Amino acid sequence: MLAHAMVQFKGPAGEPYRNLFEHGVWMTKSKSSSPVDGVNKACFDNALKVELPMYCGYAMDETTQLPVAHCWNVDYKGNVVDNTPIFNASNVLYFGMPVDRSVATSVRQAASHGDEFMDCWRSAVANAKEDTVNEWRLKLGWKAC
Repeated sequence: MLAHAMVQFKGPAGEPYRNLFEHGVWMTKSKSSSPVDGVNKACFDNALKVELPMYCGYAMDETTQLPVAHCWNVDYKGNVVDNTPIFNASNVLYFGMPVDRSVATSVRQAASHGDEFMDCWRSAVANAKEDTVNEWRLKLGWKAC
C-alpha cells in the first residue's frame, strides 16, 4: 500500500501516515440506497459537512478492491456514515484514524491543495506557523515529528 511507503518519509510529509498506522482502526459498511448530499472526489469536504466524528485514512470498495485515500464520519454507535456517493452505494472496508474537526477545518483552510486530510496536511504544515502546527498535533494526539 502507498501509505506504507509514505511512513518512511521524514518530517511532516510522512507524519499523517505514521499516525494512521499507530492509531488506525478497521471498519466496514454495507451498501446503502439512502440518499447522500456529498460529491464524489470531495470526501474531505463531504465529511466536514456532517456533524459527526470524522475519520481519515483509506477506503476500499468491493468493486475496485483498490485502497483510496478517503475521509468519512462515524455515528455515536460506531457505524460508518459515508457521505460520498460512490462509497455509500458499495460494501466498503475502511482503515482510518479519528481527526479532530477543528483541526480538520484549520488544515483545510491552510492547505493550498489536496482532496483529503493527509494530502492537505502536507500542504498545510508547509504554509502554517510551527506553533499552529504544534497545536494541531496536540489536539490530534500526535507526537511532534
